[in-house]
Amino acid sequence: MLLLAALVFTVFLPPVLADAQPVPADKSWDLAAGSAVLPTLEGESGEYQGIVIDAMAGKFAPRAGDTQINAGTVLTIPVSASPAGATLTVVLSGGSATLAVDGQAYASVSGRVEIPLTAGADGSCRVEFTTQAYVKAIALAYSQPEPAYPGEPGEVAAEDTAWNLAAGPDALPAIQNGRGEFAGVLVDASAAGSKFAPRATDTQINAGSVLYIPVAAHELGATLTVTLSGGTASLTVDGTAYNGVNGSLSVALPAGETSRYCQVTFTAQAYLSGLALTYSQPEAPYPGEPGEVAAKDAVWDLSQGGETIQGVRGEYNGLLVDATSGKFAPRDGDVQINGGTVLYIPVAAEDGQGASLTLSGNNYNNLTVTLDGAEISVGKEVALPQTGTARYAKVAFEGTGSCYLSAVTVDYLSDSVCVPHIVTVGAGQTYATIQAALDANDSSAEQPLVLLIAPGTYNEKVTVNKPWVSFQPLYKDGGEVRIQAGYYSSNTFDENGNFVPQDEWDVGTDQSGTVLLTSAATGFSASGITFVNTYNLTDHTAAGEQTPAVAFGSAADKVYLTGCRFLGRQDTLYLHGAGSRVKLENCYIEGTVDFVFGDADAWFENCQLFMACYPGKNNGYFTAPNTKKGNTGLVFHNCTLTADGQYADGGKVSLGRPWQTEIYNETERGQDGSSYVVTTDPDRKNPGYENTASAATFIECTMPDTLLDSRWSCWTRKDKNGDTVDVTCHADVRFAEVNSRKADGTLAEIRELHLGTMTVADDSAALLQQLLAAMGIGEGIGNWQPQFTDHSQTKPVEPQPTPGTGSGTVTPPVATPVPAPTAT
Repeated sequence: MLLLAALVFTVFLPPVLADAQPVPADKSWDLAAGSAVLPTLEGESGEYQGIVIDAMAGKFAPRAGDTQINAGTVLTIPVSASPAGATLTVVLSGGSATLAVDGQAYASVSGRVEIPLTAGADGSCRVEFTTQAYVKAIALAYSQPEPAYPGEPGEVAAEDTAWNLAAGPDALPAIQNGRGEFAGVLVDASAAGSKFAPRATDTQINAGSVLYIPVAAHELGATLTVTLSGGTASLTVDGTAYNGVNGSLSVALPAGETSRYCQVTFTAQAYLSGLALTYSQPEAPYPGEPGEVAAKDAVWDLSQGGETIQGVRGEYNGLLVDATSGKFAPRDGDVQINGGTVLYIPVAAEDGQGASLTLSGNNYNNLTVTLDGAEISVGKEVALPQTGTARYAKVAFEGTGSCYLSAVTVDYLSDSVCVPHIVTVGAGQTYATIQAALDANDSSAEQPLVLLIAPGTYNEKVTVNKPWVSFQPLYKDGGEVRIQAGYYSSNTFDENGNFVPQDEWDVGTDQSGTVLLTSAATGFSASGITFVNTYNLTDHTAAGEQTPAVAFGSAADKVYLTGCRFLGRQDTLYLHGAGSRVKLENCYIEGTVDFVFGDADAWFENCQLFMACYPGKNNGYFTAPNTKKGNTGLVFHNCTLTADGQYADGGKVSLGRPWQTEIYNETERGQDGSSYVVTTDPDRKNPGYENTASAATFIECTMPDTLLDSRWSCWTRKDKNGDTVDVTCHADVRFAEVNSRKADGTLAEIRELHLGTMTVADDSAALLQQLLAAMGIGEGIGNWQPQFTDHSQTKPVEPQPTPGTGSGTVTPPVATPVPAPTAT
């Protein structure tokens, strides 16, 4: 509130200023104490309580009620330093007396002689008696100094205040050759030429005038505003000069523990219409409260780019970002978050059912990530504490390096209302292509987008970057729905390690997927769909041409795939996003090398994995997990693994190898861009993969008879001579088989393995549940219970031909394929 100061004023003359030094205590000497205490002196000198008595030419004679002091006697009285001087009083018992001090005569008045003493340092006062006197006491009283002007204002409330200097002569005092006051402001117009002169619409203030404005004690300081009615002004505020002020001047005043006066001295004539003092208010606690937040599932997609926030606070699509000590840098596909950054996520009030939080992305640099102070993991869904009111959940990142997030998801258990939005894709349907249907429609947990896809082959590369999308066949038994493309990674690099695409289809492993789910595609599902990468499958099939080519790649959480087929050769199925949860049920997966790989937590239930044979290759690997420490990795239960019969003749069929779980090694590149190992250290972990600990578990699975005796393979590199070097960090590999069976259904022989373990367990179901619980699959807050709703339709019955009207057959709709890229 801005208070208008009441204009009560006083005019007064300036007091004498004095130095701020202590005032000594008053002192007195009793000269009626008698001869038993006082000395009797005549023709000699003596002393009494610090007074030096010179009676060489006089007489100092104590009596019963006083002391007789004759003319010619001199008393030297000690005087302490004082800021304002003192008064020396000689008290007579009767009669009169005349004394001399520094040649100045002082006569008694009313029985006492008073001698003024000026301020000074420690010294003495020489008092000569010029007449006989009868003295009963001497007293020294020190004067108190006048308070320094303007002094202290006393109690001042820290309230915004305005002084109206346009109130006119009836409300404001005219002050000249003196000092005055109005509404608490002191005015010193005692200097020559200074003047404070109210006029009808303003106040004239001449050079030399000083205003003392009362300022309250305040922790955050205040702002003084001086407003002119016209012209310019030159003045100083607390000693700082401001010249040529035009219109108004605002000056920040520092915080203070006590009230004080702000001194405004005018160095040139000025015309003022007002003064104002505004106290700084404390900032609202950051981040404060988010206001109303509905308990509705929310996904913040961090893959869309944007402005970097660094050294400041900011906002990103409703998330508050405190990067005063960190960095929040949106990139293409994710956000780089450095240590020291804090995200504040709006959370609804407690609704009785709870909520969960998931940070999607990777944390390769092992930053410490906390939620409201409790450590959490990137990629792991965790229970989100709620309170009685909406609030911001604090997610802090500490450590050296960066974390890369692609999405933040808040899932409220109470938000279970789901009304699907169903569209059709294919020839004669609403959309001709899958991507067109995705681009044209929104999707959310409340209204998931369901694509019913007509039978046919769809030659297109598809990216899903929306949550809760489902791909399903239009008809339950209407024929295959096949999505295929031929993108790949040549893994070609220059001597500096830069990727060198060989053509427009050479996009790198991460982007080569025929269907790609970004981390924003939480809750994706598919049933009865065939996902194919044609590279190395139907084209580029010659020996030596095998290279990574992903059929299906997912960085999303809560992905459920049932009755689907995944066809490719190297790197067929890429499930990544550390800790992202995926369930595959009754699926078929075909490939040759590392054809199930990534760092997701994926559960394969009753699936078939087939290792195809590629020309010129006699080895293959079913899996290549790069699981992060603390995550569960790939779990296969009741699955069947088979291999092409060609492997029976000396082939090497391996359950998998530990991608990125490496010891320390250094590599160099040749001129052709190929890398080779030059140094290894088995006692150190590769710092680039410090947090990687590959994990794959097979429970109650049927294995191919052509499986290697070692079951698993190490991760290797080549040295400069082309020799194989084992760079596996064996201690961090988590490979296991439990109750594995041979193709004939009998238990596989238990072996001591160089890598991984084989065991027989009576209660493998309990082990499975333990692993699923560690993944966060199951019931409860923060867990995921995989569910699927089938929206496929029954295929219409074709009409029977009518005699005499031709065949009468109706051709079922067939999808018009989008032209496929022709890889070269």
